[in-house]
Amino acid sequence: MTAASKSPIDEFTALQKEVNPQRRGVAFERFLLRLVRASGLHAELNAPISLPRQTDLVASYGTQSYLIEAKWEKNPVSVEVVDSVESRLRRTHPSVVGVIISMSGFSSSCIEEVVRKRGDRAIVLLDRNDIAAAVEEPVKLRWILRTKHQRLVRSANVWFHDPVDLKGSPFWMGPQDDYSELVDIDGKSIPWFTNESGGSSVIFGSPRISVDEVEKRGVAVVKLFPDLHDLNSLTRLLTHLHDSGRCERFFRWVLSDRIKTWHGVGRASLTKALELVPKGQIEPISDGFGVWLHCHGGTESEFWALTADIYPDQYIDICELSFVKAELPLDLTRFHQISDAYGSWWESRVTWDYGVDFCWGSIEPQVKLDVAGYLVSKRQSQTGETERLIMGVIARNPFSRRAPFRKSGVFDPKWTELSHVLCQVAPWHKWSERSGAYFAHTWILASSGGANIAVLDGEFAPNN
Repeated sequence: MTAASKSPIDEFTALQKEVNPQRRGVAFERFLLRLVRASGLHAELNAPISLPRQTDLVASYGTQSYLIEAKWEKNPVSVEVVDSVESRLRRTHPSVVGVIISMSGFSSSCIEEVVRKRGDRAIVLLDRNDIAAAVEEPVKLRWILRTKHQRLVRSANVWFHDPVDLKGSPFWMGPQDDYSELVDIDGKSIPWFTNESGGSSVIFGSPRISVDEVEKRGVAVVKLFPDLHDLNSLTRLLTHLHDSGRCERFFRWVLSDRIKTWHGVGRASLTKALELVPKGQIEPISDGFGVWLHCHGGTESEFWALTADIYPDQYIDICELSFVKAELPLDLTRFHQISDAYGSWWESRVTWDYGVDFCWGSIEPQVKLDVAGYLVSKRQSQTGETERLIMGVIARNPFSRRAPFRKSGVFDPKWTELSHVLCQVAPWHKWSERSGAYFAHTWILASSGGANIAVLDGEFAPNN
């Protein structure tokens, strides 16, 4: 498994077994980047905040910024590291707080020094227990940083978190798109499947929204409109959504030009598809427009969708990013940071949706699917071997004569023009046991972030 597909606990354990200090140091920085982003902070590696000196990591939440130095050495960190961080802090704004992370702890002189300097430039210290607490619950990192800063400045107290037992901690398992892929009927990996239906298709995915409660209590929708201008800024935004843990469960996307639509799973395949734009391999939808991108992802607590218009010269015209949550968020900082960091936001709004953009129903009778490929997940078994689990199937469109959905003015996917659909199946089963029949029985339609999302749910009936 790649680092991103491991759970943070497994990755943390693997880092402790790394004997090469240089490799461990680089991997530790990448691990911290994922962890800091998962906590809701904006973070960058090697940011030019204190030029000409280099900084391991810079993080921010709202107006508060942190200059972070990470150490994983044999001996406790000495006072020389404090002096080095202080030197870099003096090249930054006075409000920036220094952070030293040491997996080997801190010398007594180091602790005494940060207390002595607290009235000049505050530097907080994080040890192994602090990082373990953040691994257990990423959002806790913001509280740890704030609490350490307050105790240091107000009472000259250097506080460390109590030990944490990580054995039973659930935490996010890493973006699912890192170990999910589409394969053809023979099991050969494919980057995407296509429909000869330009600009009219939907994303096939899994909103993970409790739709049966939407009409009763509604959902909160946070809409952002980042002022993106090019493919590079769009790619950075997608990377942030991925690395901040917002693709834990899935990442689905479609890219449509004038005559064709590409459907894919995962950020890696989307990056490859976006490379077709500057190469001129995607036809503009019309003289006045380029290509349309729609993608979405989600976690247990939120669902997001993004749509953007991309011109042939790689210019981004309109980008809309929406987050759907079960409750109104009290703190919008983490949402606004996205737009502030990846293209200033020219508008944002929070609304309460009582279900006008969600509908669902049953397919009666169930439709048997003609399988053309599979959506598989690669997992490591308890014996350490990699095994494939079938999560869904690519099927030839069984709705070419009629759509299975009740008519709605919100949705117009032109189902009869699609050659293939993607249908999730349950229960998941091993690749070696894929022989059997697949049926579609339930549908969900959602409209969010300017994108139409269709979910087809089915079941697998193995051959006896």
